[in-house]
Amino acid sequence: MADAGGEPVSMSTGILLLGCTHPHSPLHLGTLRASDQVTGIRFWDPDVDAAESLAEQAGGKAVGVTADLREALSGPEPFALVCRTNDRTPETALAAFAAGKHVLSEKPGARSSAELVPVVEAARRARVGLGYCYPWRSHPAAIDLRGDVERGRLGRLLAVEARLVTSQVRFRDPAHWLFTRELGGGGILHWLACHFIDLLRFILVDEVVRVTALTGTLNGFPLQVEDTAALAVEWGSGALGTFSAGYHLPRSVAGYSGATYDNMLAARGLDGRFTWHPTRDKEIVRLESIHPEWAGAPERERRYRLEPSPAYSGRHGLAFFHEFLARARAGTRQLASGEDALATLRIVEAAYRSAESGRVESVMS
Repeated sequence: MADAGGEPVSMSTGILLLGCTHPHSPLHLGTLRASDQVTGIRFWDPDVDAAESLAEQAGGKAVGVTADLREALSGPEPFALVCRTNDRTPETALAAFAAGKHVLSEKPGARSSAELVPVVEAARRARVGLGYCYPWRSHPAAIDLRGDVERGRLGRLLAVEARLVTSQVRFRDPAHWLFTRELGGGGILHWLACHFIDLLRFILVDEVVRVTALTGTLNGFPLQVEDTAALAVEWGSGALGTFSAGYHLPRSVAGYSGATYDNMLAARGLDGRFTWHPTRDKEIVRLESIHPEWAGAPERERRYRLEPSPAYSGRHGLAFFHEFLARARAGTRQLASGEDALATLRIVEAAYRSAESGRVESVMS
């Protein structure tokens, strides 16, 4: 929600942080601390020691800690941020809906689309907001590129390329639940590649319809899930694309905060193209178009330097969180909705089916 000048309107609220042992729980706490709209945070986790430890970092915003989910959900907070293992995320979201809470959930939201469908349907029945943590949608470069696509500056889409490469498994604890099928559901595609799959859907205003994929476990650890993936995809527009993802970079800090990345997004159409190498602080997007609007300057470069923020994903992550609050209050579709989370999971599942079958697989709807 914004005023006439485009600045967020401050509407203070309390929020539940449901799950305190997830790798992103401390990062989400950074968002809640940075938000001037959050006045109180109630912490819940079956591991009460973990909840208390995180609450100590709340900067005075902690209003309670409990290991009892029913007690947590009986509080006055209208919003819940669900941050649990992928197998437990659906049941926690469902419990929050039953208590009348709006939910912002960690992605991908479940181990499979079959587990996610009942969550999306329950939110609809309960008439509560349901959003998923795909904060790249609030990045100003992503918003501008979507505008370029909608204004026809690329013309008919021909090809799409993407790369999401990050620190090797040895920096991320090979024994972590994220590398188990039972708790995580999948590997690099589930945990990180889903971000760019969703981002491309947002920018291109298009859907992946068919996938051919290869996956591998190449880092030298006996993981249950893939650490490397290569996809060829067909979009609904007819465009063809490639997408590679992996835990590959040999230098990085340990853990899930501050890891190294080598990312790229690009698209080419009959009338234009763009290339974007997302980084942590400054962004450069290069574009070319023969669209009449750009006749005087067909080649352009956009530079973005985002204001630093302790929020998860930085300043655009904070904007994404505030957008969730505003849309939940207004009863409008979330920027990254349950339907978006389902679409992304179904693309990932088509990739897994293709890697197993050796065939081109259609994305289920």
